[in-house]
Amino acid sequence: MPPIPAPDGHGLLLRTCPLHGLARENPDFACTLHEGMVKGVVRRLGGHQTVRLLPFAHAQGCRLSIEDPGDVAASA
Repeated sequence: MPPIPAPDGHGLLLRTCPLHGLARENPDFACTLHEGMVKGVVRRLGGHQTVRLLPFAHAQGCRLSIEDPGDVAASA
């Protein structure tokens, strides 16, 4: 299943995780690895956005947000 917009409009819900079994057993490792892959893609494409993955943040999946640095500072 493809990602869908989060219900509150902030980020995406990742409903299919390639690391799901590992994430349930060891979320610190698996989710940090998954977040790092997304960060790597963003950097490789020349982006400077902040990437955050919130494991199992919603009943439908994990929340992924990719925000411009100014947006992150304003929301802090």
